[in-house]
Amino acid sequence: MELFVVWTEAQDQDTAEHFYRFIKDKTKGLHISKQGFRFSYRQHEGKAAWICKGYENHPGFEEGLPRMYEIMASGLADYVIECKEEQQLKRMIERECINMDPDEMDRVKLICAPLLKSRLETQQGTRELRHGKLTRGILDTLQDVPVVHLEGAIQFRLQEYKNELHEIVEYALDEFYMDRQYEEFMSLLKYFVYFQDPKVPLIHVVHKGKHDFILLDEAYKPMPMPQEDSVIMEIPGMELEMEVEDMIISRLISISPKKMKLHTATPEFPLIHAITQIFEDKVEICRSCVHCRSLTDSGSLSLDEEETLEL
Repeated sequence: MELFVVWTEAQDQDTAEHFYRFIKDKTKGLHISKQGFRFSYRQHEGKAAWICKGYENHPGFEEGLPRMYEIMASGLADYVIECKEEQQLKRMIERECINMDPDEMDRVKLICAPLLKSRLETQQGTRELRHGKLTRGILDTLQDVPVVHLEGAIQFRLQEYKNELHEIVEYALDEFYMDRQYEEFMSLLKYFVYFQDPKVPLIHVVHKGKHDFILLDEAYKPMPMPQEDSVIMEIPGMELEMEVEDMIISRLISISPKKMKLHTATPEFPLIHAITQIFEDKVEICRSCVHCRSLTDSGSLSLDEEETLEL
C-alpha cells in the first residue's frame, strides 16, 4: 500500500535532480526492499515526487515503518537546507527590510550568508540545530498528511524551523544597524577632525599592541594619557560631548595634531584602521624607524624614557 507521497515544484532539471539525489543517498545500502518497503521517484510537468510503499504482511513491516519516515524526513531536511534555505531566508529579509535600499538589503544578506553555513553551537544559525528541527517537523507532517507538498509544508507547518531562520535575520539586522551606527559615528568624528584647528604640529603614536599605545610629542617626549573617555567637539554652530570607546582616539582628537606619525607593526589592526579613517591625510604610517623595529623584533617597545628623550 502507498504510505506517503512528497512532491515539490521542479521547473528545471537541476532542481529535480537534487530532489532525487538527496533522498536516494539516504536509502543507499539499507536494503529497504528486504524489509517490505519500496521508494520510487516520479517526475512530470514541472513536479517531482517521491512515493513510499509498504507491504503490511511482510514480517519486517511494523519494525521498519518508523525508519522509513525518518529516512524521508532526514533526506528532505538535507534537500531543504541545501537547495531551499537561501531562498526562504531571502524572502524573510525582503519582508523585514521592505523600507531598505537594495544595497542595504544586500549587506544584510551578506551578514546572513556565513551564519547559514555555521556549524558552531555558540553561533547563530547552527546548521545541525536547524536540520534537527526541520527533520522533526517534516516527520510530524508525513505522519499527519499522506500527500505532502514540500513548499506548502515549509510555508504553513514547519514553524520551529522558520523561527530559527528568523533569528538569523534578526541577528543580521542587529549587526547591520550597529555597523551603520558605527559608520555614522566615524563620519561625525572625521567631520569634526577635518574642521578642527590644529593645536600641536606633530605627535608620534607608538602602537605597542592591541589597545596599548604610547604618545610622544615632536621632541619624542612622553605625553600623558587621561582617564576620561569623552571628548568635547566644537563644530561651528554647535558643541557636542561624545563618549569615545577607545581612549586613544579620544586623546588624539583632544590633542588635535596637524600631523601624526603612527608607529605600528600591525597596520591592519582594526583600531589602527579607525585612526587612519578618522584623521585621513594627517596620518603617516611608519614601520621602519627605531620604534617600529623594536616592536617588530620583540613584540613590545623596548626603549625606556631616557633613551626616548635622546632621539
